[in-house]
Parts: sequence; structure tokens; C-alpha cells
Amino acid sequence: MPPDECAESGLLDPPTAAAIGRVKGVPVRRVRSGTWLTATRPRSCCLPPLDTLIGLRDRAILGLLIELANLTFAHLYRFS
Repeated sequence: MPPDECAESGLLDPPTAAAIGRVKGVPVRRVRSGTWLTATRPRSCCLPPLDTLIGLRDRAILGLLIELANLTFAHLYRFS
């Protein structure tokens, strides 16, 4: 996430975001490719399917990561 967006969302204070933004580095084009979720699209479309072994494995790994990171569904919806 770019520093200006972090400042707007409250993750960084504005002076720190401005200082990070002034650092010279590789240019970022900020072009998103692929399919992104919209407000009208259900968020459950990103969950692994339960009818395959790979889906069960992925769902178990996701559950462990959520538990280890002490995340709630509110945290997940915030980032998606």
C-alpha cells in the first residue's frame, strides 16, 4: 500500500507518510491487473471449495493462519 493511502486510512501519520513518499526508488505504476472484488460481489467467492481435497487443505491452512495471527472476520473483510 502506498504511503499516501496509508495516511488516508489512518495507518500512518501524515508527516511519516510524506517522508516515506519522498524516498527515491523504483517507480511504481499502480496498475492493478486481474479480477478485484467490488462491493456488489460476495466476499465468500474467495474461500477455497470444501468439495475437493485441495480446498479442504487450503481451508485448514487459512483457519490456522487466522488463529495464529489472532485475526477475526472483521480484520479479513477490512483487507479484502
